[in-house]
Amino acid sequence: MKGRDLYDYVWYLAYSIPADLKHLQSRMVQTGHWKKGETLTEKDLHELLDKRFGVIDYGQAKQDVFPYITDHSALDLWSAEFFKSITADKLICG
Repeated sequence: MKGRDLYDYVWYLAYSIPADLKHLQSRMVQTGHWKKGETLTEKDLHELLDKRFGVIDYGQAKQDVFPYITDHSALDLWSAEFFKSITADKLICG
């Protein structure tokens, strides 16, 4: 997981950009992360993200984006709990 991915994720949630489940499902089938013929639901996405947020090296992710942002204090929030919380509160699917 790259820090830029997390930074972009926060940006998408901040601007209420909905996740396109059909498109995401297609890409996940292509990469082998989802079984063909199974429908990806919003609940599935939340569960997958929660699991992923639990294993990220946030120190490394912060180092990835540190040189590119001016407000470094924003990175102090980055943790599994932070990303799980904003996902529960802000993630919308279209």
